[in-house]
Amino acid sequence: MRRSMRAARPPHEPSKITDRARDIVAPLNTLLLSLALLAGCAHEESQTSAIHRDHEAISRLLDAALLSDNPRREFQNALPRVRAYATVDSAWTDGTTFFVLYKEGGIVSWTAPAGQNVH
Repeated sequence: MRRSMRAARPPHEPSKITDRARDIVAPLNTLLLSLALLAGCAHEESQTSAIHRDHEAISRLLDAALLSDNPRREFQNALPRVRAYATVDSAWTDGTTFFVLYKEGGIVSWTAPAGQNVH
């Protein structure tokens, strides 16, 4: 049996190369994690901005429908336009109420007041 005469470094003793690599990798990992978090926040913020922008346009359309002589007909006419917005998951009407479900948002509704012509 042959034995090596070389002195082995203990496994727990880091080399200068290992120390330098750790000095480079740790800040790099922090930077990459920060960038990923910022990208996620930017997407969330842009989605929120898009929902607000689209909701303003949809609200103008449906407010005009409520002020019309026949809100039920105007709600039906507005369905394809509202469904075409990228932030809208779905839209539907039960006749006197118009519902909009926003992607990553909530549900908003417009209801014709009682006594208004809804035929």
